[in-house]
Amino acid sequence: MFKYKYDSCFIWIDVEQSVLNRRVDMRVDQMVKAGLVDEVRQIFIPDADYTKGIRQSIGVPEMDRYLREETNIDGDDESKKMILQASISSIKRNTREIEPHSDFTTEDFCLQAIIYIEKILKTQRVPIIVGGSNSYIEKLVEDPVFMFKYKYDSCFIWIDVEQSVLKRRVDMRVDQMVKAGLVDEVRQIFIPDADYTKGI
Repeated sequence: MFKYKYDSCFIWIDVEQSVLNRRVDMRVDQMVKAGLVDEVRQIFIPDADYTKGIRQSIGVPEMDRYLREETNIDGDDESKKMILQASISSIKRNTREIEPHSDFTTEDFCLQAIIYIEKILKTQRVPIIVGGSNSYIEKLVEDPVFMFKYKYDSCFIWIDVEQSVLKRRVDMRVDQMVKAGLVDEVRQIFIPDADYTKGI
């Protein structure tokens, strides 16, 4: 009933596909330089099930063929290089389908929010800003550049709960995750003496 009960405004990032594609390609190249291959190598298991858990993450199944070829002592370096490039291209292609604007900064958010707030106010309606990331909302409200607190009367609504209640909810949630297969999921990527300060 939401659409029938309320006037609403939806805000999203609009960008030409060619621009988005370039940004995605750049982002994947940065991830590869930062150690994506090594990160996936740490959890690589031949014949793993890529339909469950973190193995579904973009970047993991695409590296399967390369990591198999890497262990093949008969494979030459040139063919391995070609397979790696093909794997990276697959990551880029699959990322384009879901990648949000990764360089959409807090400043970008604030500028867009102010534009739409003004547009909505001109129609004599009430703009509602819904989080999301706390850092974006904090930037909008607290940064003196955007004058939010001086320009607008505002009301903040959030969930307030006692620590004891929160702890019970967290305990319940973890118990549900364990029942749903958390241990098996972690077992799939378990490597003794792995570096737990990096990656997933």
